[in-house]
Amino acid sequence: MQVALLSQIKVFDSRRVERLLANIESKEFALIKQRIKENIIGID
Repeated sequence: MQVALLSQIKVFDSRRVERLLANIESKEFALIKQRIKENIIGID
């Protein structure tokens, strides 16, 4: 079981997400989002 400390997780504000979306394709963003859900939040 992996545990993440809340203090180590950066909050995704709108500017950061906007910059991220500008630099990667939507397929890659969806994959990153899914991996975050699986690894940090624990949702499959």
